[in-house]
Amino acid sequence: MSSVSPAYWQITMAAKSTADKGYKVSVKYPFDTSWTAAGACKNVADAFGTAVQELLKQVMTNP
Repeated sequence: MSSVSPAYWQITMAAKSTADKGYKVSVKYPFDTSWTAAGACKNVADAFGTAVQELLKQVMTNP
């Protein structure tokens, strides 16, 4: 992740099972940063849940 402009979470996940070879999904979720360190850290933490939700959405909708 990056907490400086442009701030983002980049998360990659591999999904597979015994019945399927699997695939990888990656999301780069942007979020606002802050001029203060405390504000930037808060924004990082606040954006993490939404970034993971987007990743899981990509996993579930992958053909």
